[in-house]
Amino acid sequence: MLAHGHDAGASTVASRLAEHSGRESVILARPESLGLAAWSHRVTAKGQANTHLKLPNGTVVSSEGVSCVFNRLQYLPVPRFHRATAKDRDYAGAELQALVSSWLFSLGPRVVNPSGPRAQCRGPLSERGWLSLAASVGLPVAHNARATAGRMLPLPERGERIDGFQWPGGVRGPAPAALEVDDESCRSAGSVLVAGDQAVGPLASRYEGPCLALARLADCSLLEIRFIESSAGLVVRAVDAMPPLLESWAVDAVVNLLAGWNGIGVHVPGEEMPVPLPSELISPRTAQRRTP
Repeated sequence: MLAHGHDAGASTVASRLAEHSGRESVILARPESLGLAAWSHRVTAKGQANTHLKLPNGTVVSSEGVSCVFNRLQYLPVPRFHRATAKDRDYAGAELQALVSSWLFSLGPRVVNPSGPRAQCRGPLSERGWLSLAASVGLPVAHNARATAGRMLPLPERGERIDGFQWPGGVRGPAPAALEVDDESCRSAGSVLVAGDQAVGPLASRYEGPCLALARLADCSLLEIRFIESSAGLVVRAVDAMPPLLESWAVDAVVNLLAGWNGIGVHVPGEEMPVPLPSELISPRTAQRRTP
């Protein structure tokens, strides 16, 4: 499990999973430890990767011994370079990011969520991208639009606002602006958590089908879809590929997903995923096109 120290949900999942599967079967590694680890990452001429790393506490992790990786990485610090110049620190960070991305990519479907560019999970990179994807599977979504001039936007309805520069003509003047949800006037209506082929949460019985379809379309095995009450009824406010996992039912769903991974992502030695090309580690568009 790769998780930051402030990730309370991941820590709870790790504790519950250790109780379920045995403490010796669960390794919780902080992102800082990846930058301090000793790495051996070998790629064959056919693009097959084999990775071994020794963490600062002496724990050894190898590709063939990993049945599942719960990836909660948000960023990768480089503690060995904290006294280096900004240029050297940025270069070291980019190298570590490429290394971790290649390792996670080589593990293929054994990573939750499957890894994309920058060692983070796949799916859209923006809130608007997620809402567009949600709408494509039939989920009702909150209005969200941008325009080069505020006057081009429609009038906001109840629970919406226009955010932009306060020109003499107001936000509906000639400056760029965005039509967004006014969170202060909208009430949360619950959420749906997709964990593998299971959908749980207060609204799961109502939106299970399209939420599962959204997760498949985004190539994510873990996804939370949050709803609010608007003038148009219940609509999707946000989609999160790294949900906080603060509710007990959400933790239970993730523990069940990870505990059952031996029957889902069985690893056959010698059948590692091909390592992505350098351009796939840089360009999200290329990565989405070339990723199996």
